[in-house]
Amino acid sequence: MKKLVLIAAVAALSACNQNKAEPAAAPSEAAATPAAAVTHTMADRAGTWTYDDQKGITGTSVMTVDGTYTDTDKGGKSETGTWKIDASDKVCFDPKGDDPKNPTRCYAIGEPGPDGTTDATDDQGNVVKVKKTA
Repeated sequence: MKKLVLIAAVAALSACNQNKAEPAAAPSEAAATPAAAVTHTMADRAGTWTYDDQKGITGTSVMTVDGTYTDTDKGGKSETGTWKIDASDKVCFDPKGDDPKNPTRCYAIGEPGPDGTTDATDDQGNVVKVKKTA
């Protein structure tokens, strides 16, 4: 949409300046490419999710609209903290406490497959299979 508005503006300026010998400059690639925008909301992502890191860690993550979460693995170990959606539409988890062994982690969430399972890929390229169940 921004690209269309930019093209329309350039066309309008060029029509107004037809007496000039120089044609209107084409927008640069950087100007034509809008910054990444958040396409999901907290309400879209909030809910109960199952996860499987495909390395033996599975469990449930409950994410609330107010930005808190609780992860509980199949062994009963749990983690709490806050979560948000960043400017690049990644879901970022910030565990409670300042444990350097458990830093904030962000995931790009893919589109769900036919069974509702989706890939969540962290910044290091590790993939966790997730599925929203409620």
